[in-house]
Amino acid sequence: QVVASLRRIFQGFLLGSAIGIPVGLAIGSFRPIRWLLEPWTEFFRFIPAVAMITVAVIWFGIGEDSKIFLIAYTTVFVVIISTAAGVGAVGRDKIRAAQCLGATPLQVFYLVSLPATVPYILTGMRLAMANAFVTIVAAELVASNDGLGNMLWDARLFMQVEDIFVALVALGLLGFATDRMFRLLIRL
Repeated sequence: QVVASLRRIFQGFLLGSAIGIPVGLAIGSFRPIRWLLEPWTEFFRFIPAVAMITVAVIWFGIGEDSKIFLIAYTTVFVVIISTAAGVGAVGRDKIRAAQCLGATPLQVFYLVSLPATVPYILTGMRLAMANAFVTIVAAELVASNDGLGNMLWDARLFMQVEDIFVALVALGLLGFATDRMFRLLIRL
């Protein structure tokens, strides 16, 4: 149960982060892209992943893809907003200093903006991971034969209170361990 849930969480989380980081960098760096994508980001981030379950099943079926989509969906917007905020928080004096030293716009981005944004990206990813753990339960309620969400659903149906608490404790411990891993990686 645990392995199935963790696999789905990490696949969806990595997909959502892989989309969210470049989009957030683009929104934070280029005004035309911000004007184009920011309204869509703000619109979709207020639609909860749980509300997207039916859409996910229609688009991707009842297999793994729909569950991974839901995790990616809940991840991507947090990462986008955090990354864009990080780009916006880069000190203008740092950018001007690099430009005065002859840095090209590409060098300014790679040598100044991107390194200064990394803590924001990691914080966004850390928050998104918490959302992924919340969403996995709902995602596994829909046509899943394994995973902690499925375990919770089956235990509820058959009044197996001990299984409910085992699944809840497992989710809490896995989330705690994942968060500690992120904190460790942030310090490195």
